[in-house]
Amino acid sequence: MRKILKKLTVAMTASVVLISAFAGCVYDYNHEAVFTPPATPNMPYLLTQQTGVATAAQLMEVLDIAGLAFAFVDVNEGFVWTQSFGYADVASRTPVTEDTIFNIASTAKMFTAVAVMQLVEGGYLDLDTPVVYYLPEFRNLPHPIFGGNSDDITVRMLLTHTSGIHELLGNTGAFEAGGLDRDFMNNLIPLMQDLHLQNTQNNRATYANTGYGLLGVLVASIMGHENYFDGFVNFTDENIFAPLGMTNSSFDIEAHRHLIATPHQNASDAYPFHIYVGMTPTGGMSTTVADMARFMQAMLGGQNGVISDETIEYMARNHTAHIPYLATMPGGKQMGFGMMHLPHADGAWTTGHGGNLQHHTEFFLDFERGIGVFVVTNSTTGAPATRMLAETIWRTAVFEATGSPVVQPTDAPAPTQIQLSAEEMEALTGWYTMAGELAIIDGTLVFPAFTGVMPVALTPMSDGSFLSDVGSFWFEQVNDTMFVSLGFAQNMVGERIYATPATSAIEHLLGDWGVHVEGEFHSGITVSINHAGLIVVSFGGMDFIAEQVDNYTLAFLGRHRIVGSVATFEEIDGVLHMLYSGEFPLVLEN
Repeated sequence: MRKILKKLTVAMTASVVLISAFAGCVYDYNHEAVFTPPATPNMPYLLTQQTGVATAAQLMEVLDIAGLAFAFVDVNEGFVWTQSFGYADVASRTPVTEDTIFNIASTAKMFTAVAVMQLVEGGYLDLDTPVVYYLPEFRNLPHPIFGGNSDDITVRMLLTHTSGIHELLGNTGAFEAGGLDRDFMNNLIPLMQDLHLQNTQNNRATYANTGYGLLGVLVASIMGHENYFDGFVNFTDENIFAPLGMTNSSFDIEAHRHLIATPHQNASDAYPFHIYVGMTPTGGMSTTVADMARFMQAMLGGQNGVISDETIEYMARNHTAHIPYLATMPGGKQMGFGMMHLPHADGAWTTGHGGNLQHHTEFFLDFERGIGVFVVTNSTTGAPATRMLAETIWRTAVFEATGSPVVQPTDAPAPTQIQLSAEEMEALTGWYTMAGELAIIDGTLVFPAFTGVMPVALTPMSDGSFLSDVGSFWFEQVNDTMFVSLGFAQNMVGERIYATPATSAIEHLLGDWGVHVEGEFHSGITVSINHAGLIVVSFGGMDFIAEQVDNYTLAFLGRHRIVGSVATFEEIDGVLHMLYSGEFPLVLEN
């Protein structure tokens, strides 16, 4: 049980909650921190506290962050620590505290997964039964351009992002303050009837928020609720948040809307509105660092009464090992249920999730050592800080608890440069969805368009990697398919593609197009043909290779996902429109 002896809110910016001891920090307006030693010199995690506070203060200053908070737990020691910095609202000088409410974006998927697994434990749901058995209206998603059959999609596939379902994006997914559509979940399945499958189910992990939205609908439906939003909110309130004492947490933001930290661009400028996710189970949860500490204790083996330790262990397993390239490619995240196995630079792993909307989060669980870290900020400029700070706290805590670094250095020799034959290099060339075209230029393997401004040369190394100025690359062939992975950017895995050269049928689509959305004109897209005769579609400076499907449809083979999206061009009353993967039609004007 959590025994809080003391709590302090210092001046305007810091609050600390500890077990069995007390520590605090004093901050001036420039975020400069002076650590105050605890009353008990031998208290646990003194170094972790000093390092965490100093690192947070530095990140606040360097990244110009309005507000930030974190929680740390060691379930074996019964140790809980929360710390807060800066402002929940700069304009009113409202400080961040351990009870400040943040939206945690995609980290909410872990709670949706817990709700699903509670139904599995209760015998209401089977992981490998097709979703259509429980939701008959979820059937026959149209236009499976890349293959697949939605009738075969299972609950397990939704949990692990292997269903092949494409994202339902656009204004159907998020709403400004005052405009939250409480009926969005009720309309989710009808909206999906225009949604293309982006790939065959169960053959690759492609992150899909829409799949977690469908899981929330499934939970509500199985529990007999006709209103899926209210049903999902009621189920999670009654079966997760209330039993864990998470009194400031919910998937319904209405009760806490006035308490949510104001989203900021930086330490000075607030956004004019909040964005709330209509597809609530995928990222619409609000909570506090104090509540997240309670959740971490439960997930790490505390007596929680919510879900069994055996089920938690099963959720945390790698459930995508059956997908060869994802399981073996260096740098790739492996999928559990609502969480991922997160690789770190030295070969270490944690389990958890991150989230990014207007608030940004990072969540680590170290099951081996019983340690958990959660970091959240309300500033866009602070997005990089969540991973940096979580990693710093975790690594320092492991060292302080065990006397050893997270991963012991190995005696393996450093890789050296080797030479590849012309045939070996030629076997790697081609177009990759992540990085563009890999070519041989003057005897060197080069990604000419990877950075967009300069070529990236790859140097083959003895450990099988390819070293470049921007990090390490790996290549692997699985059956007849070649993949490339970036070691410096986690989960960036691309597939070599053989896009169809453009035909005269798309000539009327070439050029610059502006987009009208709800009467307002926005910068749009550029459709062109590159030197290889392939269609290139540019969005805001990011180029995507497109494959022609028919006279009016292009399949975009995107960089960051193995397979991208589908756009259908239609003429309506003589005006060209673009329908993007189930969104409302966009009016194009050149």
